[in-house]
Amino acid sequence: MNTASTLAHIGLDIGSTTVKVVIMNGAKEVVHSRYQRHLSDVRATVAQLLDEALSAPGLAQFDPAPAFTLAATGSGAIALAEELRIPFVQEVIASAESIRHTIPDVDVTIELGGEDAKITFFTGGVEQRMNETCAGGTGAFIDQMAAFLNTDAAGLNALAVNHRQLYPIASRCGVFAKTDILPLLNEGCAKEDIAASIFQAVVDQVVGGLACGRDIKGKVAFLGGPLAFLPALRQRFVDSLALDEDEGEAVFPDHAEFFVAGGAALHSLALAESRDENSADAAERLWTPDDVRALVRALRNSKGDGGAAHLPALFDTPADLEDFRARHAKDKALRADLKDLEGTPDKPASVYLGIDSGSTTIKATLIDERGRILYTSYGASQGEPLSAAVDILHEVYDRMPPHVRIAAAGVTGYGSGLIRAGLRADIDEVETLAHCKAAQFFLPDVSFVLDIGGQDIKCLHVKNGMVDRIQLNEACSAGCGSFVETFAKSLGMPLPVFVKEALEARRPVDLGTRCTVFMNSRVKQAQKEGSPVGDIAAGLSYSVIKNALYKVIKISSPEELGDRVMAQGGAFHNDALLRALELSLGRDVVRLDISGLMGAFGAALLARERAPLEGSALLSREELAAFHVDSTVARCQHCTNHCLLTVTRFGDGTRFISGNRCERGAGKSARRNDLPNLYAYKYQRLFEHYIPLPPENAPRGAVGVPRVLNMYENYPLWFTLLTELGFRVELSAPSNKALYGLGLSTIPSQTVCYPAKLAHGHIIDLIQRRVKHIFYPCIPLEIQDFSSQDNHYNCPVVGGYPELLRNNIDVLRASGVQLDCPFLPLDQELLLPRLRELSLFADISETEMRRALRLAFEEQRQFKTDMREAGEAALRLIQDKGLQGVILAGHPYHVDPEVHHGIPDLITATGLAVLTEDSVAHLMPDPGRLRVVDQWTYHARLYRAAAYAAGTEQIALVQLVSFGCGLDAVTADQVEEILAVGDRLYTQIKIDEGANLGAARIRVRSLLATMRERRLRMGGARPALPGLTPSADAAVPPPGAPRPDSTEPGAPGLDTAPHPEVRAALGAPEDVFKGTPSFTEAMRATHTILIPQMSPLHFQFLPPLLTACGYKAELLPTVSRAAVELGLRHVNNDVCYPAITVIGQLLHAVQSGRYDPNRIALIISQTGGGCRATNYIGFLRKALADCGLTQIPILSFNMAGLDHNPGFKVNWSLMRRAIMLCFYGDVIMRLLYRVRPYEMEPGSALRLAGEWAERAKLSVAEGSLSSCYRNIRRMIRDFDALPLRDIPRKPRVGLVGEILLKFHPDANNAAVEVIEAEGGEAVMPDLLDFFLYGFYDDVFRYRNLGGKRRQAVISNLVLHFVLALRLPLRDMLRRSKRFEPPLSFRKLRGQVNGIISLGHQTGEGWLLTAEMMELLNSGVPNILCMQPFGCLPNHITGKGVLKELKRRYPDANIAAVDYDPGASEVNQINRIKLMMAVAKQTHAERGAAGADIRTASRSA
Repeated sequence: MNTASTLAHIGLDIGSTTVKVVIMNGAKEVVHSRYQRHLSDVRATVAQLLDEALSAPGLAQFDPAPAFTLAATGSGAIALAEELRIPFVQEVIASAESIRHTIPDVDVTIELGGEDAKITFFTGGVEQRMNETCAGGTGAFIDQMAAFLNTDAAGLNALAVNHRQLYPIASRCGVFAKTDILPLLNEGCAKEDIAASIFQAVVDQVVGGLACGRDIKGKVAFLGGPLAFLPALRQRFVDSLALDEDEGEAVFPDHAEFFVAGGAALHSLALAESRDENSADAAERLWTPDDVRALVRALRNSKGDGGAAHLPALFDTPADLEDFRARHAKDKALRADLKDLEGTPDKPASVYLGIDSGSTTIKATLIDERGRILYTSYGASQGEPLSAAVDILHEVYDRMPPHVRIAAAGVTGYGSGLIRAGLRADIDEVETLAHCKAAQFFLPDVSFVLDIGGQDIKCLHVKNGMVDRIQLNEACSAGCGSFVETFAKSLGMPLPVFVKEALEARRPVDLGTRCTVFMNSRVKQAQKEGSPVGDIAAGLSYSVIKNALYKVIKISSPEELGDRVMAQGGAFHNDALLRALELSLGRDVVRLDISGLMGAFGAALLARERAPLEGSALLSREELAAFHVDSTVARCQHCTNHCLLTVTRFGDGTRFISGNRCERGAGKSARRNDLPNLYAYKYQRLFEHYIPLPPENAPRGAVGVPRVLNMYENYPLWFTLLTELGFRVELSAPSNKALYGLGLSTIPSQTVCYPAKLAHGHIIDLIQRRVKHIFYPCIPLEIQDFSSQDNHYNCPVVGGYPELLRNNIDVLRASGVQLDCPFLPLDQELLLPRLRELSLFADISETEMRRALRLAFEEQRQFKTDMREAGEAALRLIQDKGLQGVILAGHPYHVDPEVHHGIPDLITATGLAVLTEDSVAHLMPDPGRLRVVDQWTYHARLYRAAAYAAGTEQIALVQLVSFGCGLDAVTADQVEEILAVGDRLYTQIKIDEGANLGAARIRVRSLLATMRERRLRMGGARPALPGLTPSADAAVPPPGAPRPDSTEPGAPGLDTAPHPEVRAALGAPEDVFKGTPSFTEAMRATHTILIPQMSPLHFQFLPPLLTACGYKAELLPTVSRAAVELGLRHVNNDVCYPAITVIGQLLHAVQSGRYDPNRIALIISQTGGGCRATNYIGFLRKALADCGLTQIPILSFNMAGLDHNPGFKVNWSLMRRAIMLCFYGDVIMRLLYRVRPYEMEPGSALRLAGEWAERAKLSVAEGSLSSCYRNIRRMIRDFDALPLRDIPRKPRVGLVGEILLKFHPDANNAAVEVIEAEGGEAVMPDLLDFFLYGFYDDVFRYRNLGGKRRQAVISNLVLHFVLALRLPLRDMLRRSKRFEPPLSFRKLRGQVNGIISLGHQTGEGWLLTAEMMELLNSGVPNILCMQPFGCLPNHITGKGVLKELKRRYPDANIAAVDYDPGASEVNQINRIKLMMAVAKQTHAERGAAGADIRTASRSA
């Protein structure tokens, strides 16, 4: 009998939101399929579908009943398949298998799942990609957005079909998208347009995030549930990719949702065909119907291993819950009845209406003169706040007796502008002030107000009865109330039931404190591990509160909030949230019975305070009866922003315009003509001031210059240089969304900042202008502005992005355009020979070049002088006219209108002048001692501008931060601390490609309200601004105005001694940071140095090393989840994962009780370069200060001369042992990883490595290099003799990336073990190369970029000395039977020639690219490139070179995986499994073709 005819093949696709099952017969025909949402109960759903499958009608064709093969795929199947011993196939591989079977001629497939998005390219070799750390732009995102619009995915599709207009909506995650959608809803935009815009956001996320420089063209197939069921989504893809459906370029196969499950079935069929009947391998097992039924029973009866970490229950007993409810039932607002008010129709009683149009709800209260509540309303706005407000007013009028009148009406919240215009309300106040007013009414001595709404978190610190500090969640609404509600909806569970489950939960799941995207992944993982809904619900409650406390407020201790804390906002109707807050703070909290109405109550109180004497202008009953409204969409034509306006017209002829960035869109003259706006001035001065040569006067032709990044700093220099040399400068067009779209598919890293993403479009714009030469140099070191700066680096992205553009924009090569992007110094003398090396300037004499350079640097200085003079003129105008102003402090490229989205216009529209940080920083050239290393020039201005703002009430500072800017994770806390010295408010606005200013408006209005109240408190006094004298005719010079003579040429900076009056105003700027004690000589005997773990194989030698050098030392062995959470609590959450890991580990040890804090010191490394790692020590200082542990000395281990600790010396004794540490660690790692996958006896390789490590520790303590060489020779001999299995060599996988992630198994989720478990052999480059790279950088910097000669000489000597000591090791490895030596360092440097420059020196810099090249050239085609989420250097030298490496090595299989404390481990493992599946498939094919696969036990 034919076995194939008696077998049925089951494929299970267990996704993040659904389960799919497909059964095929031996002819590969589908006989059964089923698709079902699992609603978090994965096991029960899989069991149900398998049970149903056994009785499927399609199985009737089998006689007798078939046996089954079984394979599972999908993110939800990873742990389940391992537990139940079901074969697992990675879903991208399964999908590709299905495609080959069904649509063999397809070029590209795009697949959307619940939390996964994948693109597979089939033409020119299979290349597969899937989303990284988040679920943005996937089915889960669509579900979130649909729930937000109070519909489902099908309803969203029905709306989108009828759209007329598309709005820009962020698709990075649901949180950002909601932040963009809310104002659109509140401003009356059509839901049809919003629905289509959501689908467009999905397209942009998938194409921008996964195409990564590859064109999506040819025959494109669309797979997965969302694309199968949502035609409007498919249409957005077709339109965006310009696919011709008539030519068959867009393929929508039937039952596309089953393709991955079908691929799993095909995989199980293939396993059956190759099955060895004597094999016990689970992958080759045949399942009888009884076996499948047993599997169903096992699924139903088991709950998983519950691998999630847990938190304390919200209530220990039911009695505790009752006590809690009884306590909060006492906090009630006074109420009264309208009919009982004293008044007559002639002298009616006055009442006051307050309406709060929030992010998801609309609330209203009506109060009397005593503040008693007469009426309340609380309901969902359903995206139509004006209609809801009209209904409220109708109801109020219906209830009001004749003897009562509304004396005033106040509005607040997101939709307040529209409601005020429509209903003619009297007062429109920012919600932060309204909430504070309400809190103080009920609790006069309130010290802190926490308001959690649907989309925002507001934190108000109250001091002496006034708002002292306001904190709001940043650009996103992570961890807000709507997340809990949306998640409950996704489970089909009413919120009250969800809350009840949380209150009764016994073991809440610890879901972390990160943003909703990462939290969502944790939730899904907990579901797959079998955690019940109640435990997840309680865990979500903790997470929302922890997010507010540790991410928004950033508290280190509950005492910071004072004794009287009030909880407000609709979210706190949820008792689980309130209880989580009390448990987290360790104290009782006041929650009024009207907690959700406090904004409306505050608006009513403000209406009572500010009631107009002439009576309210609110619509009367009669006017309300006749009220009607319609909306249209138009483009504003008043400036190049071309804002998309929503024009709402009311029945009385008035109108309300939203979407405008300034007042001109509303038909008013822009107030920026009356007030200084130095953002506008700087943009004009930068670009409009310079007129290119006419073509006939440009003998050397045209040169393109992109209007991006550091050109906003140095354009005056480069324009003048090129023009003086006879080139016509062709500047790229101003930034806009269309230009951004030009380069979208060439962006290799989706987490890089928006200004960098724009650069791709600017380069393509220049190519389309037919320039043949583009000049865009890499500038790692900026001109130093202030002598007090510690260094003058540029951000790694700003300094090195031009080379990324060259490596990723194919049209450059195709069009023959040359992009010159050399690494250059901004030093007049050093620049001269470097420029003459370039072909562009080859025919220019030294004399001509020298003259042009002199003029160029003079013009650069003049530009800076003009900006400073404009700043002083603006300050004089502010002082003389009694105005107030804002220093809008960011980076130079934030003056790009497409980047700042009109925020300066928004600020001037409120009556505040706008200054730039570089226009005022010179007035405070020395900000005093800072906690951080002052290493970046752009931020040096930021610190000094903040110090200036801290010294005056008339000037505030608002920091603009681009999403993904890692450097501002360092600067934000420091700026806040500087402002705190002067008791000033810190405001931050995060910006990305989303152009909606709703969140920015709240921040600006809150700042304005605080400044106004502070001025009232001062009695309207107008003290002189520091550093200025009054001037009657002060005015900001227009662009092109005559300029005074430049300051003396040649000086790199223009700073002078600080103005005495500025210092006097600030008091003592040194108090910004008081310092930590130095590690003294005496402490060597009394203090134990705690060492954070980085690489277990190497750092195990550190304690004996330090002990031998006369120190007490202890290595912290592992990093626990608790340590990471502690790091998140005390470190800015936008900083990279290694910083959080290291600092969390040290804090966890310090607070463990194992050590006397008065007898320990902490050690941390500092690179001294442009990477954030130089400032880890600053984070640690802040964390210790927050914990009250400033007595603990911090040792900085660095070679850059940073920090001073007289008791810790890097001498020859220490250096010699450090070299031995690297030798031993690198060799043990190389030997262990080479043989462990093939060991005859499991554990024997690790045991041998352990034995040699113990001997090596004694050797390091002894400090003898000769004994080190002897030991390593014997070690190699022992590993050469270790018994190995005689099997073919496994696929080799190189591990590269950020240094801590690469070497630390706790940080990379044991990546080496995962690779070995998946059937691979891990190959890890040496740690020593990182240190050699650091020494060589000093040499390169001196030769090419103006580095210090002394440092270069020392580093060069050390470099060659260590290389000489390494030669015997390389020779030993070369002579061994099984092992290969590391590449020589000179050859390693040479690996990057033609790809990137050795000028990339931040983070792992050029070394990362070199290591990937070394691996590829040594027969290791599979590479795992690991980087922290948002790592700036790795954008360029990691992800940024992958396309070029693939071009040079078509068979390269490289997976770039991001790591973060909140990222889903399953997602990371899934991506590694994808890489391993491709590796094994390619390896097998080469073996089948007769490739030389040498056995593991023989020579490599």
